[in-house]
Amino acid sequence: MSQAQPDDRGPPLPPKFLQDLLTAAILDGNINTAKTLLNHGAEPTHFDLCNAAVRGDRQLVEQIVYKGVDPNDLDSYAVRAAARAGNLDTVETLRDLGADIHGNNEEAVRNAARGDHHEVVRFLLNAGARLDHPIPSPTGGERGPSHEGLSREMAEVLRSFGDRGWDPRSSRPQPPVRRL
Repeated sequence: MSQAQPDDRGPPLPPKFLQDLLTAAILDGNINTAKTLLNHGAEPTHFDLCNAAVRGDRQLVEQIVYKGVDPNDLDSYAVRAAARAGNLDTVETLRDLGADIHGNNEEAVRNAARGDHHEVVRFLLNAGARLDHPIPSPTGGERGPSHEGLSREMAEVLRSFGDRGWDPRSSRPQPPVRRL
């Protein structure tokens, strides 16, 4: 009778431990480690998706969504976070994976404008986002597109999309544009 050989890898890691390792790897920027953990059974959370989106790793975002995390959780927070960080590739990827770019009253485009991320604003406006609400200022208040806090470049971007809800030359809030 042969004796069973011990597994050299040791006992399997508990799922919660794998998930905690995954979260730590993403937060620390160890993207290859995060991808390996996902390939070995770590179950990602929406928190992991948001952090991967902020980091701007398109492949990791895809892998997390393919593992079952809904990009629309928390009113599409992942796409809003990616827009705030200025990660155009990640915003595009999340949109392609089904994320709603209009979540939380068009917050993604407002976040991108607030961060002076011109290409993200252009992408979102071209994809149908609207500037129906004021852009939040970094100090917590609200500012319209003509506020002196916006860069000249951002004002030009907004001016080119003036038919999307705001006239950047006006200091008055514009009424929302009705969607058909």
